[in-house]
Amino acid sequence: MSKDIKFGLSAPMPGADMDGLLKFSVLADELGFDTVWYPDHVVFVSPTEAHEAWTIATAAAMKTN
Repeated sequence: MSKDIKFGLSAPMPGADMDGLLKFSVLADELGFDTVWYPDHVVFVSPTEAHEAWTIATAAAMKTN
């Protein structure tokens, strides 16, 4: 039995804007990463933006393979 190793990245969520997260996702796809993980935390103890994970994943899916 053969199993492939897959590689993914965790997106830098707190403080990242939507455009930056999409660029990060597209670059990860272009570099051959298999997945990008978006933490599903909508409440951060931070004065910066925090986007909802499913919304980002949907937007990234429209721009990546």
